[in-house]
Amino acid sequence: MLVYGWGKGAREIGTVGPVCCSHCQTTGHWSVIETSRHATLYFIKVARWSKQYFAACPRCDSGIELRDREHAQQLMSAPSTAGSLPGPAVNHG
Repeated sequence: MLVYGWGKGAREIGTVGPVCCSHCQTTGHWSVIETSRHATLYFIKVARWSKQYFAACPRCDSGIELRDREHAQQLMSAPSTAGSLPGPAVNHG
C-alpha cells in the first residue's frame, strides 16, 4: 500500500521591526512567514515548491509579500526598519 498526499503550509521564520501597520495603525514586531506547497510520501514531506515570503502584522494579519528568502533575511538582520516596510499591503490570513 502506497500512502501519499500533498498540501500547503506556513511557518514563522523570524521577526522584523518595529513596524507601523498602515492598516490598523499599531506598531510592533512583525512575523516573517514562509509559505509553500508540498508532497508527502508515508506522511514525510519529500518535495516543496511555490515558496513565498511575507511580513505580517501580529494584530490584523495585514502585511507585505517579500521578494525571496534573501530579502526576508536582510530585513530580519537589519537593526531597525525605520517604522514601515515598502510594498503593497496584502491579507494572507
